[in-house]
Amino acid sequence: MNSVTSFPRTSSVLLLAASLVAGSGSMAVAQPPNEEEPPPSATPVPPAAAPLEDKKLDQYADAFLDIEQIQVEASAQLDKAENEAAAVAIKEKAEGAIIEAIERSGLKLDEFNQITEVAAFDNDVRRRIADRVEKRRTI
Repeated sequence: MNSVTSFPRTSSVLLLAASLVAGSGSMAVAQPPNEEEPPPSATPVPPAAAPLEDKKLDQYADAFLDIEQIQVEASAQLDKAENEAAAVAIKEKAEGAIIEAIERSGLKLDEFNQITEVAAFDNDVRRRIADRVEKRRTI
């Protein structure tokens, strides 16, 4: 029980958001080892090809930082969980807090997940999010 491993309602897409930050706040999509990137023609088209508004990316960055803190706290609590029931309770509480953080930012859960999916495919969107996250970390 070392980490937050599953948040069923928020979907694995939400957890991808946590994997977007690597190192000193730069965004990177986690990829399995020894897997070559497909040629550009084989890359799937990202969902919601419409340009993302700066306001939405600002909201995403705010939610992202809140989620990051929630996951750190939940992970620390899971390390101390005495049994599976306690671990499940911690995960459920963290899941609720994540959803609240997203909604508090002004995004709906599906909007947050959609931006996460786009960022997984679009380097420009990923960079724009990373810039916003990094700026908020230095404030």
